[in-house]
Amino acid sequence: MKEFVFNRYKKFLTFVGDIYFATKPPLCKAKQIEDMLSIIKAGDIICRGYNYYLDSYIIPGEYTHSGIVINSREMVHSIAEGVQSIHPVDFIKDTDRFIILRPKYKSNYHSCTVIERAIWHVDANNTQYDFTFSDPNKFYCHEFTVDCLNKGFIFPKTSIKKFGIFPFNFEKRLYLAKDIINISKVVYEFKGGKI
Repeated sequence: MKEFVFNRYKKFLTFVGDIYFATKPPLCKAKQIEDMLSIIKAGDIICRGYNYYLDSYIIPGEYTHSGIVINSREMVHSIAEGVQSIHPVDFIKDTDRFIILRPKYKSNYHSCTVIERAIWHVDANNTQYDFTFSDPNKFYCHEFTVDCLNKGFIFPKTSIKKFGIFPFNFEKRLYLAKDIINISKVVYEFKGGKI
C-alpha cells in the first residue's frame, strides 16, 4: 500500500512541477547561452530559475534547480525521472535566470572526485529523485549537487524550510541553491537581462 501511495504522490508532484503558465517567452536568449558555453568548466555548478513554472512558487529561492558541469557538452542533475545527463544548453535554454558557480575546490583532484561522483550517480547507481526529502538513498536536485560536492570535501550548510499550514505545519532542514551559492564563487549571473 505504501508503494502505491508513494507512486501516486510521485506522479502528482511530477505533474505539478511541469505546469507552465507563460505569458511571455523565457528570458534566456542566444547571447546568454553563448556566454555560458564560453565560461563553464568541469566541476562548475549551474543553478536555474523560472518565472512561469508552478514549482517555482513552491520551491524557495530564486534558483530552484541545480546541476554539475561534467564538460562543455554534458551536465548531470537530478529530476523526477532520476539522475540524468543533459547538455548545458538544454539545461538553461528555457530559463528566466541562471547562475554559474565555481566551488572553492582545494585542488584539481577534488573537482575530479566531484565529477566522478556525478557520473557514478548516472552510470553505476541509477539514483532516483527524493520526492519525500527524507530518503537517504534518493536525492532531490540540490541534495544531489551537495552529495557530489561532499566527495570534493566541500560541505554546504542546510537551510530550514517551513512546510504546511497550522496545525499541520513542520520544519525541515534542506539544501537550497543559496546554500550552494554560499560556498562558491559566482562566475556569471543572468537575471532576465540584468547581469
